[in-house]
Amino acid sequence: MTTQELLTEWLENYEKERVKPRTYSRYQGILVTHIIPALGDIEISELGRRRIQEFLTQKKKDGNVKNGESLSSASINLMLTVLNMAFEYAFDMELVEE
Repeated sequence: MTTQELLTEWLENYEKERVKPRTYSRYQGILVTHIIPALGDIEISELGRRRIQEFLTQKKKDGNVKNGESLSSASINLMLTVLNMAFEYAFDMELVEE
């Protein structure tokens, strides 16, 4: 299973019914704009903490894709939160071992 498949399943089958529409939209935007383009093709079994940290560091350097300004700490933290929630879901669904 790729990271994109996991994130899509988590958002559509689990989070969509649990969160408010605005939160869902924010998660979806973070996935489509930042996480899936960078990590989507990686198999979830191959995506470790080091790769995620490299991704977050690169996002801090690259900045906002819309206006070129730096991303806020809140945006970086939201990306990490979304990834954490999706991988907790993967663990609960026995898609990953750890």
